[in-house]
Amino acid sequence: MKKILTPIILIAFICSAAAAANLKMNHIPSDSKWVFHWNSDQFSETKYWDLAKDDIPADKMEDIQWLSDFLGYDVLEQTHGITLYGPDAKKQNGVLMVYGEFDKPHVISGLKENEEYAQELYRSEIIHQWRDPKDNRLKSGIFADPQQVVVSENKKALKKFIDMKAGDQESLKSDSSYSLSSLLEAANDDAFMIIGVTQISNLKKFGKNNAIFNNSSMLAVVSGEKSGKTYIDIDLTAKDEESAEQVEKMISGIKAFLMLKSKNNDETLSILENTTLKQDKNQLFMSVEIPSEKVYKAIKKHAEREKSKDSEK
Repeated sequence: MKKILTPIILIAFICSAAAAANLKMNHIPSDSKWVFHWNSDQFSETKYWDLAKDDIPADKMEDIQWLSDFLGYDVLEQTHGITLYGPDAKKQNGVLMVYGEFDKPHVISGLKENEEYAQELYRSEIIHQWRDPKDNRLKSGIFADPQQVVVSENKKALKKFIDMKAGDQESLKSDSSYSLSSLLEAANDDAFMIIGVTQISNLKKFGKNNAIFNNSSMLAVVSGEKSGKTYIDIDLTAKDEESAEQVEKMISGIKAFLMLKSKNNDETLSILENTTLKQDKNQLFMSVEIPSEKVYKAIKKHAEREKSKDSEK
């Protein structure tokens, strides 16, 4: 799942000066095992964004410009939000929803230039298909609403979304009995990032060779900002109390190792020192709240260090 989330999180951070799009539970099928959502409106009001918006790397700005040209609107200013979900950890089964001020005729005109462009009518929706030149994979997409585009490599997943939109498939909103529904609904109103994952150990690529996830069943990550401080709350549900104790020891060990490794990085060390970890039966709660300026400096310093390593190769 990391291969799916990493580029999407990057795009979300890049596009975060946009207007709002709250998480829409009625847009997510009830059998989804994981959801990632980015609320651009909340992030655009944070201290972190005030500091970071002028520091977007030149190569990322090129990606932004490419997206803006393709979509026919200013990605930085007019992307409302991003939601990604899937029934398993396979990249091709993931579904991406982007909310923005799309220029539909412009986008369709661009797609039609693709040699493998095709259309299919399913119910009342036109499914557009094309080969993405960036990864050479076939993609399918629809304009679900004037400000909502839904894209997937799996046309069946896209058709399932259309069926749900027509009321023939349950959504997380229409059937709240699913554990993922309760995870997502527990998020704070001021959160700009929400991640919910269920059946972690069954998501093979997500939990494979990872002792923490192999001993866990559900994960929720919520991040936001209050009074100039960025917070991250993590709620990890283990298989049982014994597994929770094992996971707590592993996380504590990782934290100690990172603190030792970060002894010369005051910003990162401060974040780790302010991270709390508590266990309650089979649940683990990890939380950190730290001034957004320190978070920004830590991330910037890490990025500069990684860039320096790359240049030395």
